[in-house]
Amino acid sequence: MPEHPVRRRGLGTKGWFRPARGVARLLAMATRTERLELRPFAPDDGAGIFGYLADPEAVRFEPYGVPTREECDALAADRAHDERFVAVCLRDGTLIGNLYRSVEGPPTWRTWEIGYVFGPRFWGHGYATEAAARLVRDLFEVEGAHRVVAACDVRNERSWRLLERLGMRREAHMLQAATFADDEHGRPVWHDSYHYAILEARDDAPTTTSPTHHFSDVIDRVEHEHERVTVTRNGRPR
Repeated sequence: MPEHPVRRRGLGTKGWFRPARGVARLLAMATRTERLELRPFAPDDGAGIFGYLADPEAVRFEPYGVPTREECDALAADRAHDERFVAVCLRDGTLIGNLYRSVEGPPTWRTWEIGYVFGPRFWGHGYATEAAARLVRDLFEVEGAHRVVAACDVRNERSWRLLERLGMRREAHMLQAATFADDEHGRPVWHDSYHYAILEARDDAPTTTSPTHHFSDVIDRVEHEHERVTVTRNGRPR
């Protein structure tokens, strides 16, 4: 998942940064894509959260380890009142991951940060891309965003490749930008991060010497990529 600069290391209710409520109007009710349902979290989603966070690979680049079942119950209770987090489910109701969105900087900047975490057994099907593309579209079209940003550990290739599929441009490689662990001597272990962004489409946008990436150029394509499923010899999607 792309990193958040103020996210703390712990997973328990005391270890998570808590925002002011009501930062977004998006997805107050369930929203559907071609294969997924995006909805607010419910207080009884603990089992579903544990289902996708219990695999160590899911949290490999997160500032927390694998949570206990009890911690997931507490997390579900918190997220049910936290509009930054969006539950992502298959059409049969299976909870497969979550999206994250938060206002970044002063409201006049109209900048939003996004993130995501999905269970490894659901990787490779385009679900994260499909869900994140819908989120980005809604941030621009519903919230009136000017700019959507994300950051991720440079070692997390799956994450930064997803951001690039969304049409986001890598704007920076930050050296020793974050730390989620200490070494055996208690010193922080720093890691680099990539920072990405995509802009709203505007006919009157000023010309710059640098290429700009506009959401309307890519989101339509991304949202329909899953329809062109490559089939392996055994007939199963790759």
